[in-house]
Amino acid sequence: MAHDMSVIPIQTDEHKCGFGHFYYAVKPSSERLTDLWESVETLHHDLHKTGDIIINAIQSQDSKRALAKAAEAEKLSGSIIERFQQMIKIAKEMNESELVF
Repeated sequence: MAHDMSVIPIQTDEHKCGFGHFYYAVKPSSERLTDLWESVETLHHDLHKTGDIIINAIQSQDSKRALAKAAEAEKLSGSIIERFQQMIKIAKEMNESELVF
């Protein structure tokens, strides 16, 4: 979107996106996962707000800002993925009597 300087339909409300529907509907029951799970919320929120900023930058023809914020969005997305990779690792290490959700 930022590279083409063309706005495409994206969901900028973190509660309404596909991931948000899942994220806000469930919460891990394992205390081993709770902190990581909760740390995703701020990243997820910031990712969507960055999307708003990118849209505004594109509409204002500010390609420098749009590209900078797109790079920031990629980092936020990567951080969310890293958190989930950590949660997967922890879940795999849990014994059969421990519940994830």
